[in-house]
Amino acid sequence: MNKLAIISFVAAFICGCNQSKNPVETFHSKLNPVSGAFGWNLGDKLPDSAQVQTNNDDFSLSYDFAPDKPVQGSDLIYELNLHQLNLTADHTIYAITAFGYVHSDDFKIGKDALVQALTDKYGIREHIRNSSTMDTYNFGTEDRSVELMVSQEGSYPMLSLTYFDRSLRYKASDEDNQRKADAKNSLKEDFKKQGL
Repeated sequence: MNKLAIISFVAAFICGCNQSKNPVETFHSKLNPVSGAFGWNLGDKLPDSAQVQTNNDDFSLSYDFAPDKPVQGSDLIYELNLHQLNLTADHTIYAITAFGYVHSDDFKIGKDALVQALTDKYGIREHIRNSSTMDTYNFGTEDRSVELMVSQEGSYPMLSLTYFDRSLRYKASDEDNQRKADAKNSLKEDFKKQGL
């Protein structure tokens, strides 16, 4: 799966996310903070030897990985073929994401089981019905959350599962914006030097 598919999925999600028109179910269950997933912990730093990538579109930092061991349970999870860490400038993990198209015949059963497992572990905060074919579920506390996005548009359903630390996410966003501004200023100076 390429990053264009992810960007398209996120863009479709954002466009379909006018919460004033979409029903939001809020729950009052006991909420537990998320610590990590797939063998990684939020707030940990990657070793200096890690091959960190800079996204050319938004200047965010990421690290692609394959889980060390398969996740037990539904085949649904095995079909998540992109696993990525999102990082702050000092390579601190602020988000852990798994994304993929799902080809399982029992998608609804697997999705419902995943929602229930996440609810049992972290507690569900809300369920947003973004459109007739897209749902977002939020689990855990607002500061340490899991977000499950499910889209059933097209031939195969798409699923995105993101574990994140909110304060580190905001820090990374500020850093990404600064890198983008610095790159723009550097390019502008290069153009000036070339007499353009």
